[in-house]
Amino acid sequence: MNRNPNPARTQRGQAPVSQLVPAVPAVMVVLVLGVFTVLVLTGMALATAAVTVAVGGILGIELVRRLMNLFPTRR
Repeated sequence: MNRNPNPARTQRGQAPVSQLVPAVPAVMVVLVLGVFTVLVLTGMALATAAVTVAVGGILGIELVRRLMNLFPTRR
């Protein structure tokens, strides 16, 4: 018998269950769409704006990966 009718409530020793979108990915999506929109509205061609945002994202991911490799995980 399930005595916990609300699945979002936590039981002892369990993490809470969240129905919300994670904040960091949501902010990143809004940021990328905003940059893309600004580029298109300022007169850049649609294909050029898409390639610019995609290449910037790939370079950003690579930068973060290399910075994470630079620092040790544990001290």
